[in-house]
Amino acid sequence: MEQNNSSEMTEINEVSLSQRLDALSLKLDKLQENIKILMNEKSFMEHKISDAQGRIQKILNKLPQTADTRQLTLLDNSSEASHE
Repeated sequence: MEQNNSSEMTEINEVSLSQRLDALSLKLDKLQENIKILMNEKSFMEHKISDAQGRIQKILNKLPQTADTRQLTLLDNSSEASHE
């Protein structure tokens, strides 16, 4: 009789273990899917950042250099005029 109970417990434990493994497998699949999504989003954001940096650099390149005193003088005069 004890052997019968023992084999039933073993079967229950095997079923329970199998169910847990199946649940873990599903969770792992979802995690892997989420990782793929996050990696794609990361790549997309890196591309957007790179594009934005390029646009900012183009704008900075169009700004007057410090050697161009005409532009700087105009900027200085306009800031004084706004304070008056």
